[in-house]
Amino acid sequence: MSGATRNCKGCRYWSEMIAGNIHNNGGEIEAMCLSPISPARGKYMGPQRTCAEWASGHLGAVDEVGSDPLRYEQEKRVVSAKLSPRAAWPFPGDVERDA
Repeated sequence: MSGATRNCKGCRYWSEMIAGNIHNNGGEIEAMCLSPISPARGKYMGPQRTCAEWASGHLGAVDEVGSDPLRYEQEKRVVSAKLSPRAAWPFPGDVERDA
């Protein structure tokens, strides 16, 4: 299950869409890291590798075909709201409500 491990295989940025047995001659699959902030961005990583920029892939990879591209946006809102209620609202697309 995606997100169940704290390694590349469980990371939302480990792209199985850009993957293959590229560097290890038929061993484990390696997939490209799509993290916007990881030093591994754009590199092929094995499933057991780890980095400090790991993010749970419990809703699937960020480039998973047919999935909602904004599915992780709600998590950002929840985290932002917990950290700073004033900074968490309004969000783009939110409608101001009358008090």
